[in-house]
Amino acid sequence: MVIDRDGQKTAIIGVTESPAGLDILPDLKRQLAGVKIDPPLKALMRYVPKAKAEATQVIVLYYGTPRGLGQIRRQFGAQLAAIVVGGIRPDEVPAGVIASQTHGTTLATFRLPDGPLEQIALQQK
Repeated sequence: MVIDRDGQKTAIIGVTESPAGLDILPDLKRQLAGVKIDPPLKALMRYVPKAKAEATQVIVLYYGTPRGLGQIRRQFGAQLAAIVVGGIRPDEVPAGVIASQTHGTTLATFRLPDGPLEQIALQQK
């Protein structure tokens, strides 16, 4: 997706690792029948060049493991304005990667290009 805001085009690409246990959990396997999940690196190799051709900055939304995040950062980190992660706690991610606390207890905010990252605590009711 490319968003044009005041002439500044930002591409957003979402990738996810295949769910753990997909092959052994029948309900999950049934729910995802017919859905093809490419590995994140493979998908990014395909879509980052397209995104860079259409936008001035690229943001990746990633759901997966710290190991997968490391691979993405090594391969694409210099080409991305930001990486926003799910499934990984903020204390497990390196500086410059945006993550929120488990179960939505915080909201992460940041400003491009190099704005500060802030964790805002959300109150439980």
